[in-house]
Amino acid sequence: MRDQLFVVSDARLTGLIAPITPYYSTQGEWMGIGGGVLTTYSEIYRKQSAVRSIVDFLAGHLSRMPWKVMMRENPTLDTHLFDHPSQMLLSDPNRWLGNQNWWREFWLDWLIYDRVAAVKINDPVNNEPFQLVRIPCVWYTPAGTNYWHPDSIRIIGNRGYGDFPIEQCVYVHGYDPVDPRIGVSPMETMRTILEEEYQSQMWRRRFWEGNAQPSMVVTRPLDAPDWADGARDRFIESLRSAAGRGKPLVLEEGMTSNPNDSQFNPQTAQYIEGRQFTREEVARFYGLPKGIFDSQSFSNVLQYRQFLYSEILTSPLGRAADELTTQLLTEWWTDPRKQGIRVMPGIEEAIRGSMSEQVAVLQPAVGVPFVTREEARLFINLPTDDTDMGKLAVPVNYVVDGVGGTGTADGTPIPPGAHGGPGGAPTTPATGPANAGDNGKPEAGPIVPKATEYKALTASQVAQVLSDREKYDEMHITELVKFFKRQAQAVKSRAGAGTKAFATARWDKELADVLYPLAYDTAEFFGKDTADKIKGKYDATHTVHYLTRGAELAAAKINVATAEKLKDADGRYDPFDELTDPEGGRVNQIATTRVTYAQNFGILEAARQSGHGGR
Repeated sequence: MRDQLFVVSDARLTGLIAPITPYYSTQGEWMGIGGGVLTTYSEIYRKQSAVRSIVDFLAGHLSRMPWKVMMRENPTLDTHLFDHPSQMLLSDPNRWLGNQNWWREFWLDWLIYDRVAAVKINDPVNNEPFQLVRIPCVWYTPAGTNYWHPDSIRIIGNRGYGDFPIEQCVYVHGYDPVDPRIGVSPMETMRTILEEEYQSQMWRRRFWEGNAQPSMVVTRPLDAPDWADGARDRFIESLRSAAGRGKPLVLEEGMTSNPNDSQFNPQTAQYIEGRQFTREEVARFYGLPKGIFDSQSFSNVLQYRQFLYSEILTSPLGRAADELTTQLLTEWWTDPRKQGIRVMPGIEEAIRGSMSEQVAVLQPAVGVPFVTREEARLFINLPTDDTDMGKLAVPVNYVVDGVGGTGTADGTPIPPGAHGGPGGAPTTPATGPANAGDNGKPEAGPIVPKATEYKALTASQVAQVLSDREKYDEMHITELVKFFKRQAQAVKSRAGAGTKAFATARWDKELADVLYPLAYDTAEFFGKDTADKIKGKYDATHTVHYLTRGAELAAAKINVATAEKLKDADGRYDPFDELTDPEGGRVNQIATTRVTYAQNFGILEAARQSGHGGR
């Protein structure tokens, strides 16, 4: 039924345009670059490499951005209306094209012509749009008596024209200082640059058509006798053969040839630099910074993606979202903005990164697992079941406000001191006959300790633990920043002297000498604190070998990462910036990892030395 409705509703459009070259309705599009070769914006897009590459780059990235219809519930909460008809229309604008292809054409019109139009096809059943038909820019012109905004979109074809009310269209345009109903194509502003590039290409073409022969000046002695007719004819024929067929030029009677240094040539005209300049200028007109197309190393791909989507593409995406809210959502809401409804681009999804990158950022921030097994399996398209896979798995040694990480059958957390929970007795084999198996021997099972044996941490105790943790975090950051400043100064001075910049063996030893005492002090503090709580013991001398080896391994791993970042770094990025600044991301990450390692080791070592098997 809807297929038939679409065909019927689309009849006015198909009745105006025959499948041949359309009439160019916008006379101002005629540019005439190169004597009329690049006559229109569309011809420039087809034949100008710099314009094509940059426009396709932008349209490709913009078309991949998902649109979301959001409803503001309160100042801090937005709800995604994922099943609303408006969202379905934005996700699938046209049944004849894929979503990304349709939006790519939408953005190409915007980038080439600075305007784009689409006709809404309504469903006669509920009179709501369910399809959008994009109108090529060369087919239409704004019409109407209102000078400030068009009353209709006039589609001009070779079978006539038809006016579509502006309310039935989505019409987005840029700024024109003369006509507020249209925009100005960036190609119009780039006219002189494109003309220069075209003339350069034409000269290069003539150069190769002339067999790539250099220009020269032929001289004949002043005292040479007058040419005989035969000699002159031979020279003219030789000149024609040299110019037309690439044969050697035969000189006679003392004539000499010298290269014409004043003649235009690729080297003196800096042909390669000129083409690069043209591409950079075209990119600048489209708001792209210099170097955006340079090859990116692995270490700064994340920063590149964040800069691209959060800085460069924000402006066109924001303008398009604003226009879609105004012109499309009003089909379902009277005043969508006042009602808290708006279209938003999914920029966060684009810069969020891969699953591994998200986990690397969120895990240290949250401190505990934040994804259930069911959510993880759904992420990689694996089936789930009705068991406890929807429960969050929290480490058993994690205690906050008296609530531990283990749980009962219904997912309720067990307070410390019960059934082997955090701070409680370990799970050990039972000895009573009530738990005997078929062979009469006891089976493994939990022993429930006395309720007063161990007590949960109070809120003040939890605050004290967090304060202690923060103290050791700051201690690690301070010592690491001192080391990395010394390392940065030495590496840069050695690089300036022309010697090997990064001495791996030296830095592995020096960094291990910094990490070991920090790990020893941290593990000793939290180990003794745990031993006091469980009425156990902690002897730090038993940890020397393990912590020493751990410091050596960690130092080697950190230095390998630093060396790789130095190898990939360019003049705009210094890897030591995030290591020598106490607020730097990498030095904070290293400190957090090392404190967590030493803290957990001290707690487990205290439990092991106290006879609890490290559980």
